[in-house]
Amino acid sequence: MVNQVCMRSDYFIAFLLITLAIIGWVIYQMIIRYQQVNMNNVDKFDNLYENLTALIQGKKDEKKEEDKSENTVPVTFHSSPPSPPPIIDRRFPPILRYGTYGDFQLVGYVYPHHEPDQMFRLMGRQYNTTRYEYYVVHPYTDIKIPIKVKNDWELNTGDHIHIPGFHGHYTVQIYDDYPF
Repeated sequence: MVNQVCMRSDYFIAFLLITLAIIGWVIYQMIIRYQQVNMNNVDKFDNLYENLTALIQGKKDEKKEEDKSENTVPVTFHSSPPSPPPIIDRRFPPILRYGTYGDFQLVGYVYPHHEPDQMFRLMGRQYNTTRYEYYVVHPYTDIKIPIKVKNDWELNTGDHIHIPGFHGHYTVQIYDDYPF
């Protein structure tokens, strides 16, 4: 009982021997499969070589016959069967995009009601015909902070937004000549 860790030593030795026997049997089966695959590949290569030589010889004979007669039908060879159609995962609806997303551009600024001097740059882009993405850039650290707008609607001058991590609401000021 002193040397017993998790099972008796004679059980442990039997378990170890059975485990080694199973591992040895699996390795033996893998070697047999590998040899069978190699033999099949060699046979396929030999068949391919014979077919190619016969095909080349046949083409030489056909060229000779073509030269003799003009009423021959051209032989077409197909390299491989057509590939199956791609598998479409029906669990998720396809993402409909109307072109590629453009780069974010400076569209305006936001400022708190009580401190109009503390302005965040407002960057935005249109990623759908009616959807927009926005983020603000912190004035001191240039950290980008994403802005969540209800239903990803377009922001207009005078709208009020909340910047995550900052208290209060901020007023939006959109430039007159913004790109979208």
